[in-house]
Amino acid sequence: ERDAREREAHLRAEAEDRAKITQAVMFVSQKKYAEADDLLNTVKSFPDNPTLDGVSVFRSVGEWLALQGRWQQAADRYSALLKIDKLDRSTQIAADCQAGGIVFIEAGYPERFGDAWQISATGYIKTWRPSFLLASLILPLNQTQIETLKPTVAGLENHVNELSAKNLSDWTFLPYALWEYRCEDYQGAIQWCQRGLAQKRTSPPYVATLHVILAMAYDQNGQSREACSELTQGRQLIDDKFKSGLDQGRADVGFWFDWVFARQLLQAASALVNCNSAADETE
Repeated sequence: ERDAREREAHLRAEAEDRAKITQAVMFVSQKKYAEADDLLNTVKSFPDNPTLDGVSVFRSVGEWLALQGRWQQAADRYSALLKIDKLDRSTQIAADCQAGGIVFIEAGYPERFGDAWQISATGYIKTWRPSFLLASLILPLNQTQIETLKPTVAGLENHVNELSAKNLSDWTFLPYALWEYRCEDYQGAIQWCQRGLAQKRTSPPYVATLHVILAMAYDQNGQSREACSELTQGRQLIDDKFKSGLDQGRADVGFWFDWVFARQLLQAASALVNCNSAADETE
């Protein structure tokens, strides 16, 4: 009898949480994000079999919070999203992993990145999608992570090299440039960045990120003047974007999290590259 009462209470609580998520979906459809956020704060557990709308409400509210710079609250929404994000198409899941990882870093919760890395790495190995690879490279890799990804990366690099020019863009090369940099193959990173920057089909945040990766790779390769030149170009693009304000973005011009990631890499590059010493060498 006690078990039956506990089960009944559990089912009742689950039904209440489902109803709250459904109401939050309605609020989001009306662009009432604050109301949806308040309602999600009262959800105690997540349904085992969420609907796509139920999944998307956590994404929409998390994105709304991120665009306001409310990173810790956004991190809570993305943590929930990554736990239940199983029904969407693989490209959307990869974007969620990337956005979630970036939000966790901005919020000061790098330890939460582990779940996002596991999802993105698994997705990459299964689908060979570069977007999953990029989501796996937001933070530096340990040796175990490198070995996990290495066989699949090698196979896909060969595939990319066989693609025709019309199927290539800066986005095609960005994940591999960052992969080589994370693996400390700085000459390889330089080559991938240069190939990406030579493409006609370009997206501003990807171009900015390639400049920043190239700056770090040049610096590690002992090419200080080239590093400072690339860093200056990347910083200009990123600073201009954030001065004009961050918006949701779209696939062809880059999303908000692409720009935030570019800024995160810029911070790392600025701490690494010493342009004062490069100026002294020139003099």
